[in-house]
Amino acid sequence: LLTAITTMSRKLKITNETKVGILTIVTIVILIIGYNFLKGNDIFSNEDVYYAKYDRVNGLAVSKPVLINGFPIGRVSKLTLLPNGQILSQIKVRHDYPIPQNTMARLESTDLLGGKAIVLLLGNNALLAKSGDTLNTNIQKNMLEQTEPLQQKAEQIISRLDSVLASLNNTLNP
Repeated sequence: LLTAITTMSRKLKITNETKVGILTIVTIVILIIGYNFLKGNDIFSNEDVYYAKYDRVNGLAVSKPVLINGFPIGRVSKLTLLPNGQILSQIKVRHDYPIPQNTMARLESTDLLGGKAIVLLLGNNALLAKSGDTLNTNIQKNMLEQTEPLQQKAEQIISRLDSVLASLNNTLNP
C-alpha cells in the first residue's frame, strides 16, 4: 500500500502530509473493522435479528452461540435488563436459515462448567418469523437443579436411617 502511494505521489506530486493523512484514514478504517470482527460483529453479512425474553440467564453472555441441533447459526448480540426484571436477549442469525414463527429459543447448558447457549427448537409453522420478532422461550434446568429433588429425598432417608441406627445401637448396647 505504501509503495502504491509512493509511486502515485511521484506522478501526481502528492506531499508527505497527504500521504500521512491517507495512511491514517486507511489505518483507522482497518482498526474499526478489526475491532468489530473481534467483538463478533460481521460487518459485511446480512443477519436477521430476533429477540427472546428470559426470567434469568445464568451464564449467558454476549457472543455466545445460537445453535440448531448443535450447529452454530448465529450468536447472542446484546442482553438488556427490562424494567419488569426480565432479560431481553438480541439474537443475530444468518439470513440463510429460515426460522418458523413457533420456534422455541431454549437456554441450555453447553458444558459442565455452566456455559450457556441458545438452542433453537424449530417449529412446524409454515409462516416464517420476520427479523425483529420475539421468539417463545424455555430454560433447561442445569445439573444441580435436576438433582435437587433427589438430594432432598436422600437427606430424608439418611436422617431416618440415622435415627433407626441410633435406636438399634441403644437396644443392642445395654
